Amino acid sequence: MRLIIVLSFVVSQCIVSYQQSMTRCPDGWVYFRQSCYQFADEMKFSLTEATHHCSSRHAHLAKVESKAEDLFLQDFAGRLYKHVPDHTFANSFWLGGTDSNIEGIWTWYSDDSDLIYTSWPQGHPGPTGDHQDCLILFAPNNYQWYDFECEILAHPLCEIELNVEAAAVVIG
Repeated sequence: MRLIIVLSFVVSQCIVSYQQSMTRCPDGWVYFRQSCYQFADEMKFSLTEATHHCSSRHAHLAKVESKAEDLFLQDFAGRLYKHVPDHTFANSFWLGGTDSNIEGIWTWYSDDSDLIYTSWPQGHPGPTGDHQDCLILFAPNNYQWYDFECEILAHPLCEIELNVEAAAVVIG
């Protein structure tokens, strides 16, 4: 009986250790609900360059799938620049949404899926044909979603989605 208890304890510790290793983010990244995020606030790129920046880190531009995730990203971005008296466009972050394939139909770059959750303020996205095909967390409006030209310079917001499904191991 004692051996079973010891083995159960060892197995449970291995599972906990494995789960913790699965949720560990790279240095400089922030964890939230099975994803790691990099707010690359020290560099600015066009959308294409931001996409390459994230890809080089085995990530993609952030794909926002819930209100909780959206509020987390807005709050964290705002805290990065809390010392700045006026939030300027220069403090904005790229997200991975675009309507460059079909005007007015917004999809995520990472997998070409439609945006299910959205958080557009009134008046956005702008009218079709305005060449504002890329999604940004817009600093001057408390990091709400805005559509902008893809060539402007903004900070990349990269995401790595963690696979924690494999963390539940059953032995027996």
